[in-house]
Amino acid sequence: MATILTILGIGLILFVHEAGHFFAARRAGVRVEVFSLGFGPRLFGWRGAETDYRISLLPLGGYVRMSGEEQNRPPRKGELGAASAGQRFLIFSGGILMNFLFALILIPILFRLGVPFEAPVVGVVEQGSPAWKAGIQEGDQLLHVGEDPMHGFRNFFAAVALSEESEIQIEIAPRVGETESRWFTIEPEFNEDSGFKRVGVGPAIMDPKLILEVLPDSLASKAGLQSGDQLTGVNGVSVSSPQEARLLLQDTSLYRKPLSLNWWRDNPNAPEIGTTTLPLPEASEEGPLQVGVRQAAVVVEENHLFPTLPFQKGDVLLEANGQPIQRLDDLATLCIQNRGFPETTFLRDGVSNKTKGVAEVSAADLLANLWLTEGDSFRVAVIPNGAAAKAGLQDHDILLRLNGEPLSDINQLSRRVQQDLEEPLEFLVARNNAPNPITIRVQPAPGPNLSYGFGFRSWRVTVKSSSLLQALHMGLTEAQRMVIEIKNTLAGMFSGKVAKKNMGGIILIGQVTHSFASEGFIPLLFFLAMISIHLGVLNLLPIPALDGGHMLLVILEKIRGKPLSSRTQGAFNMVGALLILGLVFFVTMQDISRIMG
Repeated sequence: MATILTILGIGLILFVHEAGHFFAARRAGVRVEVFSLGFGPRLFGWRGAETDYRISLLPLGGYVRMSGEEQNRPPRKGELGAASAGQRFLIFSGGILMNFLFALILIPILFRLGVPFEAPVVGVVEQGSPAWKAGIQEGDQLLHVGEDPMHGFRNFFAAVALSEESEIQIEIAPRVGETESRWFTIEPEFNEDSGFKRVGVGPAIMDPKLILEVLPDSLASKAGLQSGDQLTGVNGVSVSSPQEARLLLQDTSLYRKPLSLNWWRDNPNAPEIGTTTLPLPEASEEGPLQVGVRQAAVVVEENHLFPTLPFQKGDVLLEANGQPIQRLDDLATLCIQNRGFPETTFLRDGVSNKTKGVAEVSAADLLANLWLTEGDSFRVAVIPNGAAAKAGLQDHDILLRLNGEPLSDINQLSRRVQQDLEEPLEFLVARNNAPNPITIRVQPAPGPNLSYGFGFRSWRVTVKSSSLLQALHMGLTEAQRMVIEIKNTLAGMFSGKVAKKNMGGIILIGQVTHSFASEGFIPLLFFLAMISIHLGVLNLLPIPALDGGHMLLVILEKIRGKPLSSRTQGAFNMVGALLILGLVFFVTMQDISRIMG
């Protein structure tokens, strides 16, 4: 069904745009010979009294062909060249006007009905990121960026990525126990991987009620879990927030631990509580080959809990409650399990030290105030029962060389492993208390597929106006924001603030449209309204062969008092056609590259 809605949705946007040209041409008395959705050879359609309405082979847009467009002779009545400059300007701008009109009518209606958005709530905050340094915490609800309200996390992402100022002001809702909202001033940083400016936060992906969604015929389903069950505990530890659930489930996955889930089920007759134990998935010979290591991040960079926690910059955290520490999340998980910060062993200047447990420090406190990095060395975190563990690698070993070549980080290791997974890997390792480096050979082996077949209902909020007047105001405001976003995106690509790899074509549009169609009819219509505005703005650009280019020629004609020569207009349009074809090729290659990974 989503695929059908995707095809119909993209077709609707193309129809709206071309219908604008069609009706404007008919209004001006210009005959329309072809009304086509798509380019290239005609697939099917019907012929009216004057017009061939068709669906064409290549779904890369659409066009309206008017009588007399390609004639070199003097224009006749009913042909495009016989229309006045004002009429031709209206014809060329008709598609753009229709795109804006479609969105301006549709968006207020959708807000009156209620539009679901991904909740404007902060998920994981990257340690040391601009958001972390400013004090943003996981679970914070985003209210405004500057003066713009945050309906959904998409609004926040766009506001950060496309911000023109060096700093942005973010308002969050009052936290638990607080009565007033807070404002933060943050300076976004350009991220090379994403090609956008970011502040280092992701969206909250779990509904706060921790409602499970279970795939049919999965391990979770066969064990008795059902969609709609509410998670209440993991491995005997009660959970009350998405953060706690995330950390405990992540710990189980990373360390290959058995998984036991406590749940509450709202049965029609009476509520039911229970516990389901899921077997650890076995490794498959067809699974991807793995080394079984991660890069440990255990070196203290900043500690805002000093002196409650005595760590200083450069300290290396080793273990807590007798368990090795590989990353900050390990300590945060122990805080949940122990209901407080555990006793921890760490190195300072090569000397082992130990802290006492602190009951007042929670997992949330730790994640918001302690920043651990990888440091200057490739300190290893070994995955239990993995190939590296079986070969003898240990937590906190420092990898010096791989097959005789210097080794600095996990990315370099991944690239080397992908080149030749069949051969054993020879690591030169520095080990604490060992007088000399040692050599360990690791044969990559298939790892288990840790997909149990369950997830969580996504955190969605529905934004609905209380009146028709408010719906109109919200619709106009949202449409204006969409126009500004596409303007800033284009400006960012020219200035380098937005990487060109983020450009996409019809394949990406189809993928995203399918995603929205899978969420429901209203999300799909809202996305189509956004695409309609983007299409209108792009066609306003004075690029030859686009509507904006044709409009520019009409404006020049009015200024000069006569049109440009046919030769000049032909060259102008030829340059535009080549630019458009080049752009289509570029964005299609980008789309294919995304699909191929």
